[in-house]
Amino acid sequence: RLDAVLAAMLRCSRGMAAYVNTQLRDFYPSLAEFCAAMQTEESDLREKLALIDYEYDEKTNQFV
Repeated sequence: RLDAVLAAMLRCSRGMAAYVNTQLRDFYPSLAEFCAAMQTEESDLREKLALIDYEYDEKTNQFV
């Protein structure tokens, strides 16, 4: 049962990464501007995506 919960959390986080990357690519020139528009803390988003080994790359403006 715990494996199913962890798998669902992982899918959700990967979906979030895909959404954020699409938003950054299409609408926001920086993570800071995206976070301001979404009214979320940049550090919270970075921490959440770091849990699945995604880090923000300023050069590409994407989580990789």
